[in-house]
Amino acid sequence: MRRVFGYSYFSRQVLSSLLTIAALDGLAVAILCLLFDIRAFGVFYSLVVYITLLCATGALVAIGMWRRNAVAWVVLAGLLATTGASLLIPSHYAPEITAEMRDEPRLLRVLSFNVLAQNRKSGPAIADAVLELDPDVAIFLEARPLDTELDRLRKVYPYQIDCADEPRSWRCDSIMLSKYPLENAFRSNLSMRAIGRMVSAVITVDGQRLRVMSAHFSKPYHPTVQHQEVRRVLDKLDGEHLPLVLTGDFNASIFQPSTRLLLRETGLRPGPKEPATWPIRAGRWGVPIDHIFASPPLVIRETHRIENNYGSNHFGIYSDIVLAPDARSAPNNDVVAATP
Repeated sequence: MRRVFGYSYFSRQVLSSLLTIAALDGLAVAILCLLFDIRAFGVFYSLVVYITLLCATGALVAIGMWRRNAVAWVVLAGLLATTGASLLIPSHYAPEITAEMRDEPRLLRVLSFNVLAQNRKSGPAIADAVLELDPDVAIFLEARPLDTELDRLRKVYPYQIDCADEPRSWRCDSIMLSKYPLENAFRSNLSMRAIGRMVSAVITVDGQRLRVMSAHFSKPYHPTVQHQEVRRVLDKLDGEHLPLVLTGDFNASIFQPSTRLLLRETGLRPGPKEPATWPIRAGRWGVPIDHIFASPPLVIRETHRIENNYGSNHFGIYSDIVLAPDARSAPNNDVVAATP
């Protein structure tokens, strides 16, 4: 019995040590993601919270198997601290919503939804949902399922950047529908991997001129490409003095270096809380990879998720945007057109 018990105890020590090493590796990856821009890590940035939680679970199992495993206790403490730090990062970018902002009349509602190009049967249901939510500007990515609904939507959204002039579907990814006239409107490429995935226009709402832009970035399996696409967006905005609303499928969370670069360079900010949009099966525990950002004096009061995915592999989102109270009396900036 001693031999059997001794062998069992030794096995638990070995398994506990292996789990501890795995958890330590996860802790190292998470810390590197938080401190440095390592493009080779790619998708790990968007999953950093989930990596730390998974590794913390592994450390707990290691401790349960061998309570004297001091290293596992230290790793667990480090993982919990790293998880806490990761959860604080989005709040660093989000504006403080004051009581005055909550009472401020809504300036604009913007909707963004990657509807999935192969999702042809859901076009009518998606159009019905849009009409019910009644956004001022609606932007759709992989938008071909809505081709048959544009005439119906045009009654409410007479101003459109659509795909009517581009019959080749692979060259026209995104469309913009607006209740307000679109000025300086254009469609452009983000990269050779992202053809026709940027649309942009200037609108005027209650005397406030602002630019609305959408971008559908490449997946983070090619992080260098994603950085190049962000630089492309920044080049388009060079010389622009108007407030900006940027929406789209970033294929990355706010932890991704490319996303943080974009926020840093433009002054864009998310809403107080970003809902998870992917993967669908994860529901509220998924990753927010679809975003709506706004630059001052525009403030996103709240961002909501469209709870029905309508056959897409993403949830759609919409944001209610207000003008900061102290900006009401400020003169409006002149526009410098972004380069088509």
